[in-house]
Amino acid sequence: MEKWFLNKSINNIKNSYPNYSETKIEEIRYGLEAVYLTITKLIIILIISCFLGIIKDVLILLLLFGGIRNFAYGIHASKSLICLLASSTIFMGVPYLAREITLPPHTMLGMAFICIVLYFIYAPADTEKRPLVNEKKRLLFKLITTFIVICYTVILLLINDNYYKNLILFAMIMELLMILPITYKMFGEPYNNYKK
Repeated sequence: MEKWFLNKSINNIKNSYPNYSETKIEEIRYGLEAVYLTITKLIIILIISCFLGIIKDVLILLLLFGGIRNFAYGIHASKSLICLLASSTIFMGVPYLAREITLPPHTMLGMAFICIVLYFIYAPADTEKRPLVNEKKRLLFKLITTFIVICYTVILLLINDNYYKNLILFAMIMELLMILPITYKMFGEPYNNYKK
């Protein structure tokens, strides 16, 4: 199904834009492949979470996480199946964990502050396949990521519901783990790919 989708899409693009170079076509193919894999994994996760009765919780967590991920980037699994298993476990496990944990307000605030600092230092974190070489774009994404995390921290201070506070904090921590150099090192992935 994936090959059919990619081939059909690329053929349509080549017919519509015959002037595109092979490099441009390969960039588009990579982007389409990422979109296809993301959507299929998302559908699987949402179907399972629906059966588990936690679809609302998973959607909220996905939105919170995605709000940061769009600008902070971060490591990707080397294989689609590994990504699906890890994503399913995390996005369906965290809502259960968020119900069970109660952190003191000062601990939660301290963790959020650490997140802000580390995002400012390490975001955005690119990948070998998708290096973020534009210096202005890197700076812009760093600032946007930091701003989003500061907004999440302000929301943590304003709301009283422990469960939603946990979801916000866990989303911040989940994405933070995806951009840290130590995570890249643990999985044998190159870091600071834009420099190469």
